[in-house]
Amino acid sequence: MKKSTADHMHRKRRKNNLVWLFALLGILVLFLGTILAFLIFSNLSSKSAETVQEVSAVNVEKDIPETDMGDLIYHEPAAENVVMQGGFGYVNNELLVTLDSSESLSALKDYLRTIGGEVVGEIPVTADYQILLPDTHTQEELDQMIEQLKALPYVRHSSLNYAFELENDAISGSSAYYPNDKKWDDWSGNSGNNWNMKAINAPGAWVYRDQMQPVNVGVMDGIFYPYHEDLKDVFQEMPLGNVVDMGIERYNGGGKWTESDIHGTHVAGIVCAEFDNDKGICGVAPNVMLYGADVHSKSLTKYSSEGEWYQGDSFFLKIALVHLVVDKHCRVINFSQGLSDNFLYSASHGDDYAQGEVKSITADLSDFLKLLKGTTETEFIICEAAGNGQNKFFFKKDDDDKEGERYLAYSDYLEYMNGDTSKAGAFQRYRGKITEDICESKGIDAQYNIFGGIMDSEIQNMIIVVGAAQNAGDHSKKGCNHTGYEETAYSNRGSRVDVLAPGGDGESDSSDSWIYSTVPIGDGYMGADGTSMACPHVAGVAAMIFGIDPTFTAKEVKDIIKSTATGSYGEEGYKMLNAKLAVEKAIELRNQKAKENSVAEPTDGHKYEIFHDTLTWEEAKAACEAKGGHLATITSQEEQKMIENLNTQNSKLWIGGYKNSAGQWCWVTGEPWEYQNWGDGEPNNSSNVVADESCVAVWPVKWNDLANSNTYEQSGYICEWEASDVAEETQVEGYTGHLYEFYTLPESEWESGPITWQQAERRCEWKGGHLAVIESSTENFLLYSAMKAKGYENAYFGFSDESSEGNWKWVDGTSTAYTNWHSGEPNNQDGIEHYAMFYEKFQDGTWNDADGIIDAGCAYICEWDDPTDKISQGDSFTDQQLRIIAKDLGVPDDLNVEIKQYPKTYWKAAGLWDIYVEVLLDGKVIASGSFDVETGEMGRNLYIYSH
Repeated sequence: MKKSTADHMHRKRRKNNLVWLFALLGILVLFLGTILAFLIFSNLSSKSAETVQEVSAVNVEKDIPETDMGDLIYHEPAAENVVMQGGFGYVNNELLVTLDSSESLSALKDYLRTIGGEVVGEIPVTADYQILLPDTHTQEELDQMIEQLKALPYVRHSSLNYAFELENDAISGSSAYYPNDKKWDDWSGNSGNNWNMKAINAPGAWVYRDQMQPVNVGVMDGIFYPYHEDLKDVFQEMPLGNVVDMGIERYNGGGKWTESDIHGTHVAGIVCAEFDNDKGICGVAPNVMLYGADVHSKSLTKYSSEGEWYQGDSFFLKIALVHLVVDKHCRVINFSQGLSDNFLYSASHGDDYAQGEVKSITADLSDFLKLLKGTTETEFIICEAAGNGQNKFFFKKDDDDKEGERYLAYSDYLEYMNGDTSKAGAFQRYRGKITEDICESKGIDAQYNIFGGIMDSEIQNMIIVVGAAQNAGDHSKKGCNHTGYEETAYSNRGSRVDVLAPGGDGESDSSDSWIYSTVPIGDGYMGADGTSMACPHVAGVAAMIFGIDPTFTAKEVKDIIKSTATGSYGEEGYKMLNAKLAVEKAIELRNQKAKENSVAEPTDGHKYEIFHDTLTWEEAKAACEAKGGHLATITSQEEQKMIENLNTQNSKLWIGGYKNSAGQWCWVTGEPWEYQNWGDGEPNNSSNVVADESCVAVWPVKWNDLANSNTYEQSGYICEWEASDVAEETQVEGYTGHLYEFYTLPESEWESGPITWQQAERRCEWKGGHLAVIESSTENFLLYSAMKAKGYENAYFGFSDESSEGNWKWVDGTSTAYTNWHSGEPNNQDGIEHYAMFYEKFQDGTWNDADGIIDAGCAYICEWDDPTDKISQGDSFTDQQLRIIAKDLGVPDDLNVEIKQYPKTYWKAAGLWDIYVEVLLDGKVIASGSFDVETGEMGRNLYIYSH
């Protein structure tokens, strides 16, 4: 052809490991299999019970018959004949035909002989047939053949054999995800042993679990049972100090565990019992690496001269913090512990000694935490239980009390009277003369606890104090007569309580009056209650937030949790933790930060951009390539300086350096490895996080060698585009206030083949514009001159007679008498030229009609009537873009539909980010699918409107 700019070559797809479904035939084969299974089952059901029992006992592997397809015939297309663009495509040597009846098959075969085609697939009951053609064709050529088939009197319908990319994805489009852990009760209603997970809407947060990177969490508590079936794969090592408490027998897996040993294990299970492992329960956070510190270690147990018993000390607390934060890189610390109720009550009600001690302890810890944070440059958050003494009774002070004597809890006195020798000394003088009527209960202020008492605002931002909530309503063994939620009577109060979480009341045998979790006794699971149980709910949500974006600060995590909490409970108006809203807020802020990323201006045609998505090095490499670039290569001091200026957040980022199989450092582009900027002692192939360090990252200035899978210390990656990729988009100054841009097929799409005029128009619409409309000779001269100046020989604009031969129309409906056809044009050569263009052979700006194929040697021109209409793509779709998507899904414009979009997710197989969209009519989903965030092109999970 004299004017076509396409090479019409079939281009091999680059994507691998995808599952292909051929829409109609695949569904019908599945349907037939279902019918066959039903018939077999029906046959078995008609036999005697004894016969059925015998059949069920045979060797299933050997005795299930091959699937009988009956009169259905299916031809599987060859992989090389499947042409895909953006997750949606067609077979380039097949067509599908529906006849008026199967009796017309012979007539169809007669016709096919004239074009060399043959019927290779049949669905006689619906008169549907699969046609194999002798050669491959472009989509436009197949469309012409379809029109010819439709013209036959016995053909009801004809189409391409469409193909879809499918990926098993249980998240997309769901508003909740329910794990398969067997010991959880029904997820409906508000009751059951999983009431706590429902109260914080954990299932709503679990929808986004694939966006959560692994997060290290530390639990500082008592003895742990690390062999538990729901924790043994979550614990990364034996908890610090745990061996002494366990003793040699229990350390080796034997020995007896008692109820006094349950606390730490119970807390750990609430945070992160293994998720979706088909057993037990699951924790709040689905992607946690767990570390522990037994701060009740027997080696630290001491007795005072008066016999008062206490465990641990602040130094070991610091050791535990350093171990968890510095050595194990924990971002979240759960501390379901606290000072004694007696001490807290004394401090809360004016005891100078108690207040002085609290001030000393908290000031010391405050300085320590500030130093720890500054030295390690690690952002971590501490979740602390508020304590359980609010409704306890305490002895009033009287004249016999000595200076320094504290308020003492009546409940402790009763334990002493019942033989608890650890309470001796303090109560000796009260023996036999103390009654409840001389006690008082004024409540406890949580600000006097170990971390709650810290006054430094910077450190307060790293600490969340958690109170407890319970199910409201009457309990029975059948469950709670649920009337909402309420603050528990025992939960300590005060301004330092930041949020409530489920803690339970433990007042009945009902499963929804306590928190169900892992323990080392019985069958491994039981209930407990207290702010100790409330606290790990918040720790789990904090872990999910860090998993969404590891670059969050502790303050940001705390602010997210507090700002998304809901309700108003008690006189203080405390709010309840909401996991779903917290995670969605984290995603929103992460995406907002990504929008604000600086993009370095091209230098020598190069462009750089930082992406704050926590990926492995290989995933980051694939993500850059999917964007048309590559992981950044730094081959000079100038490039190094540009990266430093770009990295304003001082993030730790992957770049394109790696060690090859010969142990040599290389760049992904093959450029010489000459310039280096290693940090002191690097590369050292040494890590206490992930071994085998063969990839390079900026940290944040000097380079460090890290393992590919080290996502725990990374917060993103840097992509780079070469001059050939940067040049794909060029802007032209406006004419009468309009804006124009020239686009060509980027190099990243060369292998997947050319695009059509219709696709170009859709891409312009996606950006808020349309293919250019030329209304005057001045505008024509402007665009033609700009095209030549940019080095393009051909360019399409928005003039077409595709709907009616010879009836040329502008895409936006503009009516103008201006045209600028070259002599003899338009001529519709070969009957396929329906689209106007500037053509390389016409050097005067006159127009040519052509076939609308846009390949690497051709451009297309987008126009915006108002420059403000241009859409800069963010992390969500605009209303206009959602309407385009609905149109792509086949939804008629006249339907009054609701279009809903979900937060973006990373599609690992394709190396891109996409957004799941649902189109609803009267609340029912009528079409849906995932769409590329950048282009809006169809991806996975497509459900096309078919009514």
